[in-house]
Amino acid sequence: AAEPSLRRGRQVTRAYGDKPGLFAISRMGDDGAEVLVVFNTSTAPISAQVEVEPGSLKWRSLRGQCAPKASAPASYGVTVPPLDYLICKSA
Repeated sequence: AAEPSLRRGRQVTRAYGDKPGLFAISRMGDDGAEVLVVFNTSTAPISAQVEVEPGSLKWRSLRGQCAPKASAPASYGVTVPPLDYLICKSA
């Protein structure tokens, strides 16, 4: 309820597969911030690079352990525990 971008806004699928693993989406808010939601649907931890908007360089955690900075422009590194999720917001 505290994050309007999770209720409405443009949504972009960032990563998915046909087997258990990583599923990631971004929601773009009216304020220009990107909210990245990353799910791990497998029973093993996952570390991966996820595509993000090029201007999304600094991040803060809304849930879970989110890295404070993008790995490179348009690339954000995540580590998600088994059957868990992260919510990260660009600053």
